[in-house]
Amino acid sequence: MEKLKACPFCGKKMQITTSKCITADGSKTGYHGYCAECGMHTQTRFSEEEAIADVNRRAEPENKPQELCSKDENFIQTKFGYCFYTLDSNPLIYNLYVHPQYRRCGHSNTLLRLAIGRIRGNGYKGDIRIQAEPRENSIGLEDLTKYYKSMGLIVEYPQT
Repeated sequence: MEKLKACPFCGKKMQITTSKCITADGSKTGYHGYCAECGMHTQTRFSEEEAIADVNRRAEPENKPQELCSKDENFIQTKFGYCFYTLDSNPLIYNLYVHPQYRRCGHSNTLLRLAIGRIRGNGYKGDIRIQAEPRENSIGLEDLTKYYKSMGLIVEYPQT
């Protein structure tokens, strides 16, 4: 079996994970590449070899991590969406995005918890700020603000 290359986003070790998939002809095992460090997922495939090929294809050229962020930014991505955050003296989570078909399914909560965990994991104990900027055809600003506050975040609004 072909060896897995490192994650194309953060350069850490990738793994192949399995899940049950319901298909028209019954339940099958699905395989996808997953990075435990940054949360990157590849598309689910029905063979482990295809999942490995997806990981290794994304890891080119020369398996160097892609530069997605500036030096003071951090990035979390799952197959459901992504968000950015800073690790400076006053951390900020911003540009939270969940793909439309996955909205209102708890995936924003997962992304936020991952970002908060990384910020806390770096020793920060104070308040964490988040930028509230609802996407088109998504939750309204008032509901978004309540949601962020319920997670213990300090809500900021982008200047327009």
